[in-house]
Amino acid sequence: ALSNRFDKPTIGLGISDPVLQEIPFDNGGSGVENFSYIWAAQDFEKEMEQFNRLHTFKDLAIMVDEGSAITFNQQRAMQTIDSLSKALSTNMHIVTVGDDISLALESLPAGVDAVYLTELYDKNPSGIRQIADGLKRRKLPSFSATKWHVNEGILGSISDDNGLDQVIRKLSIMADDALAGAPLRDMSVVINHKREFYLNLQTAKEI
Repeated sequence: ALSNRFDKPTIGLGISDPVLQEIPFDNGGSGVENFSYIWAAQDFEKEMEQFNRLHTFKDLAIMVDEGSAITFNQQRAMQTIDSLSKALSTNMHIVTVGDDISLALESLPAGVDAVYLTELYDKNPSGIRQIADGLKRRKLPSFSATKWHVNEGILGSISDDNGLDQVIRKLSIMADDALAGAPLRDMSVVINHKREFYLNLQTAKEI
């Protein structure tokens, strides 16, 4: 859980789910003195439903950044996964992705018929291409929370084309407001992206 004491002004990035990561969320802000963060709100359930319409799956692997995984409340994360598994009538498996991408690909459970990529914050385009190529070799449909992953070979995504630009813009505004004396605890943490559906047609042909 996050400390509720910050001696210096702090703005957090890379927040995927405040509830699962046990980060304070109070009336649109953090409610914590000297602290705010940027949350690019996503509808994980809607994304899974869209992916399931694109390709009906019964055994889904969810690839999660190794560093982010340790920030989740494991009990709440499993409750979310179990609830979604029942709603979609599918099995779901968490696969952590560290520095060794080959190891992560080898860790995909036998019988998996689709793969969902979360943000994978520390992976550059070549890393995502390595994952995409490995999934294509196994003829596994893939979906991502991030549009640029589609450019590197992932099959599809519901996301915002300029999501990073919006995060940088919001960070600049929050920093300016903080310097002007606005309390960080009251600043809105949510970015509501205008999301669209993206599909890599070359990957669709290959799998």
